[in-house]
Amino acid sequence: MNEWSEWYPFSTLYEYYGLIDDLSDNNRSTKTLTYLGKTGKPHQDDGFRLRSNPSPASAASTPLKHSLESLPCPLEKGDIGCYWIKIAIPDQLELNYIGQCTERTWGISKRLTDHFRKLCAIPDSSEISWEQIRGISPTKRFSSASQKIKVDLGMDLTDPKTAFFERFVKVKFIKVPASKTADKKIHRIEGMALAAYKAQFGLFPELNDKDETIGLEGFLP
Repeated sequence: MNEWSEWYPFSTLYEYYGLIDDLSDNNRSTKTLTYLGKTGKPHQDDGFRLRSNPSPASAASTPLKHSLESLPCPLEKGDIGCYWIKIAIPDQLELNYIGQCTERTWGISKRLTDHFRKLCAIPDSSEISWEQIRGISPTKRFSSASQKIKVDLGMDLTDPKTAFFERFVKVKFIKVPASKTADKKIHRIEGMALAAYKAQFGLFPELNDKDETIGLEGFLP
């Protein structure tokens, strides 16, 4: 709590199964979609499963690739605070995003899966519409990054067989204890993190749209 974590590989926090659920018979979705040659109900969160979630809405009966005993998951449902996502493909691409979450039900874990799903941008390269991808809408920088990865680099990050997220994505975060003042504290931490990032690298994270450090210009000569 109140301290930034180490960098965690994606596979320490999540498992990615792909959009279509072919792992279980008890999927509660009412939709049927076709993608990458598979037809069926979509996974919860388009296939991104928080490893510490004991009761996911899909693939609940599928054993984790690595048990929580052998590979603990340091992120729990409901954890709030700030996070930093890094996508790094050696000698080809590096993209960063720094964000925050004050929502208490799912917390940081849901914000991360939302970003991963936007990066997949499945509707941008298929007949599936954004309306069928529940709970998110496209954003310019994530869609542009997805296009670059899929077209320029020739990597289908939406296909679990490529293991894109396991190979190239890592996350660090800072958890803040829930309290009456937690939201203000989280906003402040995010602003300081973005200011520190700009001071270190001379620019804001490539995937961030908003400048959360307004008010710093002119402060120093």
